Amino acid sequence: IEYSVDSQLVYCAGAVNMQVSVLYTAALSAGADSTFSASTDALIYTFTKDGQFVNNITYLGGSNEDVAIGLALSRSFVYVSGYTTSSDFPITKLSNGGYPAFDSVYHGGNDGFIAVFSPSLDTLLYCSYLGGDGSDKALTVRAIADSVFCISLASQDTLPETGPDYTVNFADSIFDGNSEAWIGKFSSFNQLAFGTYIGGNNDDLVNDFQLLSDGSIVFAGSTRNITEVNETIPDNTTGQEALFGKIRVP
Repeated sequence: IEYSVDSQLVYCAGAVNMQVSVLYTAALSAGADSTFSASTDALIYTFTKDGQFVNNITYLGGSNEDVAIGLALSRSFVYVSGYTTSSDFPITKLSNGGYPAFDSVYHGGNDGFIAVFSPSLDTLLYCSYLGGDGSDKALTVRAIADSVFCISLASQDTLPETGPDYTVNFADSIFDGNSEAWIGKFSSFNQLAFGTYIGGNNDDLVNDFQLLSDGSIVFAGSTRNITEVNETIPDNTTGQEALFGKIRVP
């Protein structure tokens, strides 16, 4: 479960493989999606800070496995990241009154996703796949402003370079090795302003990141072979190591 707290409510996101209790029927009926898919659905909900009342609940997903991993709050929106194996995930389009998705193509296997809800969880404002032909999971999401956010992916294959392009104003545009981290900054829901790989020629993962006041991103994860810059501790060449870094975002 990922959670975040505003002035009145605690927001949580995770996954559920059964219908929620009938005790929460009223809270669920007001959500953006009150129908459980009979597989694994992402679940987003709120409760009061004293833990006494569940206020809002919504499912999120298609007909297969859907899991929420990250959550962030801006002044007006709730951001949720995760992964899905559903080709019918509720991607938003102009035709259904939403913001068109940055990436509307389901590539197979695990695809990452980003979804944006109203604070009451009754409206899905924006939803997009994130990923390529390999296994992708959207991990951390951080809100900068109402429609500006950063998000990370764990990816096991090259991400698209056209329609859409995932490498924009990058520090590293080359997927190399078995898995790589990717971090992107969106200047609006579906406009990528910065997107870069982080990794070497083996396995690389960014578990979490934070935004600094100067716009830079600091991150932490693991690596098996990455070229260090201004390193404090040299590579011990024995296998997987902890990874810490900082990226200046244009």
